[in-house]
Amino acid sequence: GTQVSFGSEPQDIRLALNRLAKSLEPLGASLSDTAFVHVYPVSRRIEDQVRRQLPALFNPGHPSALSFLEFEGLSSADAGFAVDLVAAKE
Repeated sequence: GTQVSFGSEPQDIRLALNRLAKSLEPLGASLSDTAFVHVYPVSRRIEDQVRRQLPALFNPGHPSALSFLEFEGLSSADAGFAVDLVAAKE
């Protein structure tokens, strides 16, 4: 699924990424198992903020493929970005 950030402050970004991580737990996966991450920010400023926070959440020894596509018209007017991913468990 896709997780949407409501707000564009650093704590809003962290909350969205943490919620995405929680959604993987029932599947026995974590952000460390991520193969692809697709981020859809509504501005370059938000993209930069997300880029700064991602390294702390993902496995630096096993970097994921990462794409950013600036996007308009997310599901909420106050959404700062959306993110989805593919995790691959060994």
